[in-house]
Amino acid sequence: MKIWSSTGKDYPEAPSSIQKLTFSNDSKADMTFNFDMNGPFEIVKTKSNTGAKHPMEPNLPPSKVVKAKPCLRFCLQPLKIVELHVKFLHPKPADTTEWPMIMKNERVGEINASFANGDSQKFIVHGQLLRPKIVLLTEKPSKNAKAHDELDFGVCNVDKFRQIQVYLSNVTEATAKWQLNYVRFKKKNIASDYTRTAWEKEHLQKVDDPEVFIFETQSVSYKNCFNCYYRA
Repeated sequence: MKIWSSTGKDYPEAPSSIQKLTFSNDSKADMTFNFDMNGPFEIVKTKSNTGAKHPMEPNLPPSKVVKAKPCLRFCLQPLKIVELHVKFLHPKPADTTEWPMIMKNERVGEINASFANGDSQKFIVHGQLLRPKIVLLTEKPSKNAKAHDELDFGVCNVDKFRQIQVYLSNVTEATAKWQLNYVRFKKKNIASDYTRTAWEKEHLQKVDDPEVFIFETQSVSYKNCFNCYYRA
């Protein structure tokens, strides 16, 4: 089971938090058993085409006031099936303590079937919490291994502009909704002029001026590329 951090009506392609699991009786005898579940999952609905009832299942009329709990006890006849609708009880995407800011976070649960003869059977349920990640595809690597990839416009005349195309790629299966935000450029203090590297000298000469760039695309919710215009 997979859950995206990007969910809601704006993401109709996002997977549902409820999945249907089907179990069948391939033997020639009735199976009397009950289900229980462990982990961050919950059985929210059950359905079966068996004609027999579990001996401990009460025969009560449906109530219009109290919502009935799903039946977890069955007497499954040969070649009959039972369907379990299992819900993934995932944390809210904003809760970064329970749902870390990583692309994939694994969760595991168990469905236990306890039979009337004392036997038991266990089924493992896997859940994945997925967050999208956008990467910048650049033609030139950064000059410094610790820095981000750089976009080199080269030499540009102040009376003209230069256009380059930047590719952003979503490397995950979850839909990525993003927008551009200006981040102020911070200069680092260098202890001594004698210990400066060539990259550090260039770093100190940079001017923080976001007005020299125009972005054709400011935000998007799928894989896309955008164009940059240099104006100064």
